[in-house]
Amino acid sequence: MTNNQSAAPAEGYSAGASEHEDKAPAGPLARQIGFIHVPKTAGTSVARGLYTALQPRLPVAGFDRSMFGGFDDFQSVSEETRRYVYLRTDELPPDADLIAGHFSLTTIRDRYPASAILIILREPLSRVLSHWTFWRSEAELAQPGWGTWNKYLEASHHSFADFLSDPRVACQTDNVALRLLLWPHPLIPNDNFILNDHDQTLVEEAKARLATLSHVNAIENPQLANDLAVWLDRPFNLIHLKETQSVTARYSSRLADELTLATQDLWHARSRLDLALWLAVCESIMPSADLTALTETVRARSLERYAQLLR
Repeated sequence: MTNNQSAAPAEGYSAGASEHEDKAPAGPLARQIGFIHVPKTAGTSVARGLYTALQPRLPVAGFDRSMFGGFDDFQSVSEETRRYVYLRTDELPPDADLIAGHFSLTTIRDRYPASAILIILREPLSRVLSHWTFWRSEAELAQPGWGTWNKYLEASHHSFADFLSDPRVACQTDNVALRLLLWPHPLIPNDNFILNDHDQTLVEEAKARLATLSHVNAIENPQLANDLAVWLDRPFNLIHLKETQSVTARYSSRLADELTLATQDLWHARSRLDLALWLAVCESIMPSADLTALTETVRARSLERYAQLLR
């Protein structure tokens, strides 16, 4: 994990200016805006678009405790890096006007109860594959500021199956959108995978949380940029930022060999709850879309893209 860099643009959404680009920007923010940045959901691009559109006086980005699972060796993290990690809500500046980071809904709502909160989802199997590929693409880059958290990053150095089976990084791989909506939750372990005994309960609770947000969308929505412009009442642009790069030869892999039947079972298990949320959101924002065809198209593009990056 690197500072505010664990999400990148993905195929399937409309990047660029919206039809509102000829409208003069509105004045100062009337309220605080909170953006729940789910890793690998084009969040860096959305956050940059929000910053450009809103011109906030005091933006804040970074991570809260939900992103670190059972890791607690923050003494090993450098002082400079630690500035972007908020282990308690009272560490966040109370007068921030744009809160855009890997923060749970609870963190944002507890610190900024009057904020307008948005979340952008992504087809979850594509998200998980993107996450593994992204970490592998940075495997040989030095991350000295992150101390012993680097041991967790090394989960991506192994096979996709091992990555999906490592409970240390469940906080990053296992139904992460639902986790960010519900964390902390007695049925969601920080350092292990979510059992399927309570799937219906958790999905219903997460959908109820989604219904309380000011704006919910998906990167596969071709009208995403325009929807955000309408919601913000000012021009909004999406520009591809922090795209995942090709992995080095040392960490190259043939994706077709990685995706055994057992691995595909793990892959679906880590995405099953987020899939229910993503489908519900897509049905709401794109009521005329063929979601079966959309899902198949998005996954096929992801498989092609990440197979190339992993070679």
